[in-house]
Amino acid sequence: MKVGFTGTQTGLSDPQIDLIVEVLAALEELTKMHHGDCIGADAQFYTIVRTLRPNATIIGHLPEDESKRAFCDNDVELTPRPYLERNKNIVAEADVMIACPKEQNEVLRSGTWATIRHARKMGVPLVTIYPDGKYDYED
Repeated sequence: MKVGFTGTQTGLSDPQIDLIVEVLAALEELTKMHHGDCIGADAQFYTIVRTLRPNATIIGHLPEDESKRAFCDNDVELTPRPYLERNKNIVAEADVMIACPKEQNEVLRSGTWATIRHARKMGVPLVTIYPDGKYDYED
């Protein structure tokens, strides 16, 4: 199973981390993880996956603008792309997306929310984990 991830550059809340750990513990079939290799949530998710699923292949969809890049030790690094294009590529590779926005409600002008909207449009199953730990699953 290929899992895509999108999250805020400000990082994950403690409830989001707790729920991610639960979700990843249940996803025994996880073989590949795709993320944007940015500071904040991407870097935290990378660390959680490395710890819980050390045999998973981690693919970094690198941002063209390196100013907010996390420089994770990815197994595979793809050609840098502009943020929105890179995020669409993550969705295209995923069997399921995990999204961790910093807001409880959808907002415009957010890369995380734009990626959530794109996953919905493409029909990719989506787990959205909100800062308070509540979540939505869309199949």
